[in-house]
Amino acid sequence: MAVNLENYLPALQYNGLNSAKSGTLSGTLTLSGSNTHSGNNTFSGSNSFTGAVSFTSTVAGAKPVVTNVTTALLSPAAAASGVIYTLNKADGITVTLPAPAVGLQYTFYVGTTITSNSYKVITDAGTTFLIGNVLSVDTDSSNALAAFSGNGSTHVALTQAAASTNATGGIAGSWTRFTCVSSTLWYVEGTINAAGSPSTPFATS
Repeated sequence: MAVNLENYLPALQYNGLNSAKSGTLSGTLTLSGSNTHSGNNTFSGSNSFTGAVSFTSTVAGAKPVVTNVTTALLSPAAAASGVIYTLNKADGITVTLPAPAVGLQYTFYVGTTITSNSYKVITDAGTTFLIGNVLSVDTDSSNALAAFSGNGSTHVALTQAAASTNATGGIAGSWTRFTCVSSTLWYVEGTINAAGSPSTPFATS
């Protein structure tokens, strides 16, 4: 059973918890509901924030989680939003994005060049589409540049394949970011390293 401060301090029960002092919180902290943090606050340990959290000053020291992927299949959870996934499986990885929820964001970095099959990121359903642009760098042609676009109406996957000498990307150093901007759309951005005769990585399946 949870022990609440307001059960023992009537002032908190009727007026809420407010402090003008700087605070240091360590250990495991769970905040729910609507929370506003101002001034100098330090959070360490494992902290979980649910509901709306508003910071009225800058947040320092935050860094994204970077996860190494060496399995053939990956289905990032909504709770993993913000994670950078490093793709390190030369014979291919298929990533299935979660059901759309505005604000979800995932970044995929190619750590190992694809040599067979593909690094493929696909939406959860045929009614969820990709929109946005990626820049292609032709690594065997003086780094010539080309831009490719997702049309937001038929494109459901971004596939960097080994076929045709990595024409659609998949060479180490490539990166793409997927941000959910509506109930049916993911916005894509990034730079892919390609070779051969670069072509669009956006696909309808």
